[in-house]
Amino acid sequence: MMRLNRLAAGVLAVLAAPAGAVQLDYTLELGLLHSDNINLSQDDPVSQNVAIPGINFTLSQQGATVQALVRGVAEYRNYLGNAFDDEFRGQLDGIVNWTLLPERLTWTFQDALGLQPINVLQADTPTNLQQTNVFATGPTFRFRLNPVLRGQAELRYVDSYAEETEEFNSRRLVGALRVFHDLSSTSELSANLQTERVDFDEDDLERYTRYDLFARYTSHLAVLDLDAVLGYSRFDYRDRDDRSGVLARATLGWRPSARSTFNLTLMRQYSDAATDMMADPGAIGTGGTGIVIGDVSIDSGVYLEERIDLGYAYTGERFGLHVVPYWRKLDYGQDTRGVDQRGGGFNGEISYRLRPQLRGGFVMAAERRNFLGLDRRDDDTRYGVFLTQQWTRHWSWRLDLLRGERDSTGDGVDFDDNQAYLRVSYTR
Repeated sequence: MMRLNRLAAGVLAVLAAPAGAVQLDYTLELGLLHSDNINLSQDDPVSQNVAIPGINFTLSQQGATVQALVRGVAEYRNYLGNAFDDEFRGQLDGIVNWTLLPERLTWTFQDALGLQPINVLQADTPTNLQQTNVFATGPTFRFRLNPVLRGQAELRYVDSYAEETEEFNSRRLVGALRVFHDLSSTSELSANLQTERVDFDEDDLERYTRYDLFARYTSHLAVLDLDAVLGYSRFDYRDRDDRSGVLARATLGWRPSARSTFNLTLMRQYSDAATDMMADPGAIGTGGTGIVIGDVSIDSGVYLEERIDLGYAYTGERFGLHVVPYWRKLDYGQDTRGVDQRGGGFNGEISYRLRPQLRGGFVMAAERRNFLGLDRRDDDTRYGVFLTQQWTRHWSWRLDLLRGERDSTGDGVDFDDNQAYLRVSYTR
């Protein structure tokens, strides 16, 4: 944990610099969870009550010298029946930019602390979860070639660490050169060259160098946003065949009305567990309030990810709807350190305002995952109802009644779990 403490201290030191007002928004929460199968067992379920005090917060600063956005969730789980040891869980995504020379040189700190499975083939019980952290820091130098053409050079040192899976631990040096062309006040085209040198802490793991060359187009209009990337990725290894292929991503956001939003994401890209964890800086602070458990193998393997997401959200005065169907494939190729997967599913929520401060609704998520090469298929579903009320400006409560099920062709991994979760919150 000393690695993480030193890195966090660096970020806090920059935040402490006198560079404008810091805004801190937070919610304190005290919850009581009851589960009739806390160990997610097929044959020996254990009923348990869990007391869960927690906090989620957003810290932002927009000063002349320091610009920061950090979002975090932390909770302490006290298993009242001693089914598991009490545990601390945390999640954090944040980025801090420190301006050394205005419009020329900045130093960036970025961190992603997450909760991930030790073994992706097992259920997400406390004994199969671990904290992971990916930290990046380094300078960005900006320069202008002419009124519509500008450049940017980046250098990053990246450190990844997992509590249990030592082969995840690595050190990376990333360099990038980008040239941006302003097509209009709302659109931009860029050419990007990026290289990454990966060196693992484990001596028997092979280091490699990654190269990415791609063009990116972005457009932001009143009702339509587009972010498209097209290029090529290559991985150079010393003792095995190199790997390369097309890099393509596209994200389309459409707002046909003030209450409705459509989002479509298409991607074909190479990634790994550490890269997957590092949040897109533009997405920090836009998620929900709970800790999200990851779903990829925490290891050193590189995989080809193909994914389609389609999201729709409607927010009315009384009625709300949010649904996201998706499909994903992970292919590790000749790299046997990960588990190839193919599957899809959806998650969604329907809510209705019963009274001015009282809202109820229904939530559901379903996913099918085929583990290629293992002759195994998992069908996971989770559904339930919720009721929440805003007592005062600061105080609220929420009750969730949920059921989770796994139907698998694997041996001994089926389970069903019924939960009741009541929490009281104070929001600043």
